[in-house]
Amino acid sequence: AGMFEAFENFRREAPAGVYVFRPLILFDFGVDPYLASPKEFFETLGAHPPADLLEVLGDECNLYTKEGETALAFEIRDRSKVLGAMLRWENEMTEDLARLKDQLPSVSLFEDLPLKNTDARVARTQDGHVVLGYTIALGRFLLIASSEETLRSTLEHFVAGPLLR
Repeated sequence: AGMFEAFENFRREAPAGVYVFRPLILFDFGVDPYLASPKEFFETLGAHPPADLLEVLGDECNLYTKEGETALAFEIRDRSKVLGAMLRWENEMTEDLARLKDQLPSVSLFEDLPLKNTDARVARTQDGHVVLGYTIALGRFLLIASSEETLRSTLEHFVAGPLLR
């Protein structure tokens, strides 16, 4: 619960209009704080992504936030396996990741959405608003975001900015 209290405070207190990055850190009494692995992050969230997805994600996950919306970034080891696992997870993903938003309305099925010459998958509400989406950036990073604009902004950040790896 401590990680998500910090996550909620970080998400809500980020300055308006500013794109903020933070690694997800776990705290445990008697142990120094450390970077959360994707598996630890999803377990803390109560999410149940497919096991084969966890196997092909890198060792760290990073959080991006802007104006209350959230994006997660994971380095990947195998693009095709990630896409297959994400497609299988779609039916449960919006419920599993509901904590990324203050309130997650009911959504229709995921659909394709081209973003910056990249294929994305998004879940929409009945009135057409995107409430969750994901894509692969640069063939190396899985991005999951709580809105279309956040997914677009995060993708632009990855495509335009230098990467440290």
